[in-house]
Amino acid sequence: MQIKFKFKNINSNSTGKFPVTAISVNRIELYDDVVQHEITLDFEPQEQNHLKIHFVNKQPEDTEVDSQGNIVGDVNFELESISVDGEQFAEMLWEGCYYFNDQTIPGCLFFGPAGHYSLDFILPVLKWQLKTNHEKHNNDPEWETDYNYYQRACQILESIK
Repeated sequence: MQIKFKFKNINSNSTGKFPVTAISVNRIELYDDVVQHEITLDFEPQEQNHLKIHFVNKQPEDTEVDSQGNIVGDVNFELESISVDGEQFAEMLWEGCYYFNDQTIPGCLFFGPAGHYSLDFILPVLKWQLKTNHEKHNNDPEWETDYNYYQRACQILESIK
């Protein structure tokens, strides 16, 4: 399977230093290089998948501050989207957390301080979305029925094309 990442607002500082990321899925490192606007990687999915996107090269001195304390340059980037074989994670991106120092920020897609974004997911994405919504909404017993309905509807739509 292919997992595709889109990043935005990729910033370097005045020294020309660009952010470097290391991406792993299920503890297998798939990428370790400068952040690009799009990165597509092959991976072997499991029943439960664990994604980590590390901000590898951020140092405190990479944030440039003027005499009045305003940030005038920084090395950082943002996660815009993730898809697996064309299926967008969409709002499920917000299920991840950003970890740095001893802090955890739920739903953070901004890579400012050195740290990592972590997200557990299952495939197909629709099943993961329905299951997550089920858990958030008092264990609605209809989630699996909804998934089967959506799956049949998608098959019908695909046959019409």
